[in-house]
Amino acid sequence: MIGFPDGFGYSLLKGYLYSENLRWSYTAIDFRTSSNWQKEVITLDPNKFIYELKKAGFRGVYLDKGVINHMASETDKVSYMKKYAKIEKNLRKISKNTIYSGNQIVFFEI
Repeated sequence: MIGFPDGFGYSLLKGYLYSENLRWSYTAIDFRTSSNWQKEVITLDPNKFIYELKKAGFRGVYLDKGVINHMASETDKVSYMKKYAKIEKNLRKISKNTIYSGNQIVFFEI
């Protein structure tokens, strides 16, 4: 999750724009309740992360590896890719439906 206004333009809105019934949660404004929740949830281990998303009413997770490539440092990229891989692995196990768009974007229904 990336805080507003640091959200790398509008590339993460593609899923929403091409959907007929998807409700979307984009980045939150820093220091607001939703921003604090996002920052807390993203630090959880992958199983707890997914649990908290479901508890909050989310029905899917949209992952875009391309955003990770825009991270400032190689250290950040490595860290995010490791976390991404763990989350993706756990989502594959529990996902009711998985939709791929190339090798960069994937949506998991939870």
